[in-house]
Amino acid sequence: MSHPYSLQPAQRVSVTALFTALILATNYALINLPNVKPMDALVFVSSYIFGLGVGLSVALLTWLVYGFINPYGAAGYILPALMAGEALYALGGYIARRKWRPAEVGSGRRALQLGSLGLLLSFAYDLETNLVTALLLGSPLLPVLILGVPFAVAHELSDFAFFAVLAPALVAAARRTPLGKAALLDGHGLP
Repeated sequence: MSHPYSLQPAQRVSVTALFTALILATNYALINLPNVKPMDALVFVSSYIFGLGVGLSVALLTWLVYGFINPYGAAGYILPALMAGEALYALGGYIARRKWRPAEVGSGRRALQLGSLGLLLSFAYDLETNLVTALLLGSPLLPVLILGVPFAVAHELSDFAFFAVLAPALVAAARRTPLGKAALLDGHGLP
């Protein structure tokens, strides 16, 4: 099933640039809080509202910049794994849009489900990136996973919060804009 609303090329570029810039600005603003960033929720929301193509573009472009221009150093050989992991959030947003109508996203039950989905996606992301890190370093997986626990806990709990609170708020805000409203109409014309 294709996305119900097709963005014009200039709209697609603008929306992708806007989400990418917002993610980079918040990543740099929160640089002192490792693994606590709204990045994953914003990638998810970009895909939920504007489709998989936009979500994937946002995920990949964000990591192309953040993976090289980062106060902690360039991502190096793990960059493709970071990009692939971030693509999970775009895929999650795309699938969630097919399951949940935008009007439902703000409900308490749905917000809890979105938070849980964010936690599960970040768990998969953390597992994938730790596995690739262990393989690239030639290290046993278990010590890498154990050393990553504090970072994973911060990442997964903060993603739960960002997905439960920020994602529904952004979808609700998008429903009030002409472009967002058009993009969020489902196949039956129901927002």
